[in-house]
Parts: sequence; C-alpha cells; structure tokens
Amino acid sequence: MPDATATLKPLPGAKLRVAALDVSNEPKPGFKTTEFWLSIVVVFVSLLGGSGAIGPDSELFQAISTIAAAFATAGYGYSRAKVKALPPVPVPPPTPLPPLESAPSPGAAKSTPTEQSSELSTPRAD
Repeated sequence: MPDATATLKPLPGAKLRVAALDVSNEPKPGFKTTEFWLSIVVVFVSLLGGSGAIGPDSELFQAISTIAAAFATAGYGYSRAKVKALPPVPVPPPTPLPPLESAPSPGAAKSTPTEQSSELSTPRAD
C-alpha cells in the first residue's frame, strides 16, 4: 500500500505553471445578475396579475400587483445604482512566479533509500 504522506512530484521534463486569476473590480453587466432575473420574474407575474390575466378578478388584487411591479423595478434600479456608485477596489499587480526548476536528467544519480533515511536521521548541528 502506498504511503499516505508521500508527496507528488512532477514527471521528468514536466513544467508546472500556475495560471493567474483575472481579477476585475468592474461590476457585472445588469443582465448577468441574479437580481435582474428575479426582478424580471416579479414584474412579469405582477403585470399579469395587474392586467387581470391571472388571479382573482378584483380591482384590489390588480392594484397590489401593479404596485408590486413598481417596487420590484425601483428596487432593482436602486441596487444597481449602489453597485455602480462603489469606488473601484485597487487590484495589486500579479506577483511574478518563481522560475521553474529544471527537471533532473534521466541519467542523474539518485540516492538510495538507505542514503535518504540516513540523511533524515542525522542530527542537525545549529
């Protein structure tokens, strides 16, 4: 059974690179936000109720539905205004990656397990 504490090592000749994250402090376009789509659903259902297409056929229900549509629209507009009014967050420049270590050549000398264990058991002199 393999040792659970063993570390993964790259294959000879393999290069390990880490992709930099694209961090942006610009707000998303409005149509890509959840609040936009929730507002669209609320407005659509409220307008259907306000027009009398769904729900009870009472003037009170139609008035409440129309008011709900107005509040959903106003709420969405307010939330987008707040997002766009935020000051931009400074994004630090990416730190350069350390140079890749070259992989050992296939013919390089390797230490035997006994040499490795003696290296580990040798006390350090500080």
